[in-house]
Amino acid sequence: MKKFMAMSFIVSCLSLGVHGQNLVQNPGFEYTPHWDSLWVLSYVKPSTRTAVATQVTTDAHEGTSCVELSNTDDDKWTYFYTDVINAPIRLMADRSYEVSGWIRSVEAGKEARLTLFWNNGRDDEVIYNDTPDPVSQPDWFQVQEIITINRDYNDGYLSLGFKTDKDDEDNVIGRLLFDQLSVTLIPDGTDADIWAFSFPGQVLPEVIDHASNAISIQVPHGTDISNLAPDHIVLSEGASISPSIGEAQDFSDPVVYTVTAQNGINTRLWTVTVTVLPLNTETDIISFSMPELIAPAAINNIFHIVSGRVAYGTEVGALVPDIGISRGATIYPASGISTDFSSPVIYTVTAEDGITEQDWVVLIQAAPNTETDILSFEIPELMAPASIDATQHMVMASVPFGTDLRVLVPTIGVSEGAVIDPASGVATDFSDPVIYTVTAEDGTSSQEWTVSVEEAPPRTGTDILMFSIPELIAPATIYQDVHLITGSVLFGTDLTALVPSIEISGGATLEPASGEATDFSSPVTYTVTAEDGITVVHWLVTIQVLPNNETDITGFFLPEQTGVYKIINVDHTVEIEVYAGTDLSSLTPTISLSPGATISPASGVTRNFTNPVGYLVTAQDGLTNQVWTVTVVHEQPSSATDITSFDIPELSEEAVIDHAGHTVEGSVPNGTDLTALVPSIALSHGATIHPESGVATDFSTPVTYRVTAEDGTTYRDWLVSIGLDPAVGTGNTSTESFRIYPNPATDLLIIELPRETHVRLYDLMGKLIYSQDRVRGDLPLNVSEFERGMYILRLSWEDGSTQQREVILQ
Repeated sequence: MKKFMAMSFIVSCLSLGVHGQNLVQNPGFEYTPHWDSLWVLSYVKPSTRTAVATQVTTDAHEGTSCVELSNTDDDKWTYFYTDVINAPIRLMADRSYEVSGWIRSVEAGKEARLTLFWNNGRDDEVIYNDTPDPVSQPDWFQVQEIITINRDYNDGYLSLGFKTDKDDEDNVIGRLLFDQLSVTLIPDGTDADIWAFSFPGQVLPEVIDHASNAISIQVPHGTDISNLAPDHIVLSEGASISPSIGEAQDFSDPVVYTVTAQNGINTRLWTVTVTVLPLNTETDIISFSMPELIAPAAINNIFHIVSGRVAYGTEVGALVPDIGISRGATIYPASGISTDFSSPVIYTVTAEDGITEQDWVVLIQAAPNTETDILSFEIPELMAPASIDATQHMVMASVPFGTDLRVLVPTIGVSEGAVIDPASGVATDFSDPVIYTVTAEDGTSSQEWTVSVEEAPPRTGTDILMFSIPELIAPATIYQDVHLITGSVLFGTDLTALVPSIEISGGATLEPASGEATDFSSPVTYTVTAEDGITVVHWLVTIQVLPNNETDITGFFLPEQTGVYKIINVDHTVEIEVYAGTDLSSLTPTISLSPGATISPASGVTRNFTNPVGYLVTAQDGLTNQVWTVTVVHEQPSSATDITSFDIPELSEEAVIDHAGHTVEGSVPNGTDLTALVPSIALSHGATIHPESGVATDFSTPVTYRVTAEDGTTYRDWLVSIGLDPAVGTGNTSTESFRIYPNPATDLLIIELPRETHVRLYDLMGKLIYSQDRVRGDLPLNVSEFERGMYILRLSWEDGSTQQREVILQ
């Protein structure tokens, strides 16, 4: 017996053999609309279709297709019958025929047997039998042999059978490819046969009866048969025909053709009958196939239902069916259109007559899942992901030392649609291995899995794996070898109550605990005790405050300034305005900086500010520095001509200044000499007055004062009237003293008052800055928020006496 791998074979288009007419149709399998209808299984051991897996493949010897036959049982046969396409046929006694085909082995396997049968006959009707050896010739090779028939075989069916036998090790698996199988009559010059005869548009194969020399052909409804010309005629080799191919004839009645053999002597008369088919009213779905189907679709012609099954997991939302329907009919949706089969689809078949319709329901379902896998196994106590061995069907897991194995609750993931017993989420005793049974979605397939959970020995790790504090400017550095941790925080961070987050070796404990507020003003010792309760390691944690790197000027003061300085941090500039006429060549600033920073030249150093002046600010860190530019400018000369205050020691109470009417009115105690009073007058900044302040003046009658503004041009006349107050005597003037300190002042000004006093503080523009009545004893006055410069402090008493002092804030 010759060895081979498997049974495979292939059929092709109608063709002429090397010597004569091919009796087996479609020898190359390029055109087989429903090729699986051409084959049946063995009479030796009847079998189902699944026993012989036959499919079209493109690994052909010639053309585009061949057939693969993969047999799974021994003694199974597959026959290819010619009666489906061109039958009955006849074999003639004493005539020679060539049996040929191409075979290729694609797997090491067993014997192939190529056999020629008549009418699916028994052993006594075997016409040809051979056992080619595809194993010894792994590429395509040709089986070819000439046989001579010893008797006539008429009106029968010629079949090529393929049989696989077990190999030496009783294996029945194997795969073979078959292509271009043929049985060909070898001509002797006497044949006058017609082997094919067809018209354009012919919808059904012609029927050729070689015994009666008759050909029957059916053409579609509406065909004009009075003027038809055949476009395809196949004759015996070397034969000729009359009328010739392509010559139109009236086939309203049968037409006789004369075929003359190659020897020019033998002739045969053939009668060709053409019948016009009526309009077809059939609305059947004849075939329904898709590459995804795992078995041929079931077609129920009674209830008009097509059902098919695809493999589990197939996406059915866009499948493309190939649908065969009754002759001349149409179908909607059309064959070859991508269709969503996630729910039943209604197809409407309209018969050739255009009237008859039938709805068909197509159901495509996915086969249930047969997988029985455990995909995941989780327990909250697991130290690491469980190990899943899909080959041995085992799960191995480890939990920390001290875990109670008797009440663990696993979460188990299994194949889609499958169920597991015991169920996921059920508390289970894992003191010993546990057997779990996974049953697939199909309800039949099942698999036992062994799950083992072990308690790990106590760990001895004493490492600090992570140390973080929100205030750290970078991750802490952990020195495992010397058990040291260092970190840095920004300048100004309060180290007394930082809250670290600390990760340590599994199972270990920590003192102080993670999350506990701790004072890191000095190094802190942390103690890590391993899970075994014996191994202990002390860790030293040091947190360092970085020096300040800010280089800002936060304040800039000049005694001559008219208002608040302007600091522009983006440009690192300071702009400040001083009174008009101020000598810019010799100014002494007071400068405040970022904490810890220094400036050069230093604060308090007199400098020439006629042009912008540069200062270098160096941060506390000693590295970061910044150049600042300070610009001092004069204010514009003022045009103000106000009297802001008017005081005479003898006044009974404060003079009334009417800025709208430009008048000053006051009164002195009755009996006061008005002819030589000495007023103290405050004016708008830079302004002058005539008569001057401090000059003895006769106020017996109103006095006109002229105030000239700083600009030297604008002026204003003021009328000052001082009268006698008859209600106040001249003997009530207070001579009591009071004390003010420190003067100059920076933050706090202390005023000591011997009796109830009215207190007023004015700036040099005469604006009231502070007031309080009936104050006695020590009056602490917070002047830290006031602008730096000179102020006038005025005190008055109930008896009408007043005193004033100059106060300087710096």
